[in-house]
Amino acid sequence: MTTNIVPFPLSRCRAFVLRHANIINGMSPESAERHLAHQLKVQHDALERRGVDPERIERELASLQRAILVASEWGSSVAHEQ
Repeated sequence: MTTNIVPFPLSRCRAFVLRHANIINGMSPESAERHLAHQLKVQHDALERRGVDPERIERELASLQRAILVASEWGSSVAHEQ
């Protein structure tokens, strides 16, 4: 029997999203990008350790990234680039 681990959606963790949005608001674009990439890597590793399916991890991280960017001042410039 296999267990399908379904994590709580990271993008719904409002305090986490707002904290990192505020942090990257005070950074240069390059630093903000590095910080966000690092946080996504930390979350990836944590989900992987818990045994979450790799495809679900990728979906969760994409959703988390969008949530942080939308909550930040960088959100409007990223939306225009896409």
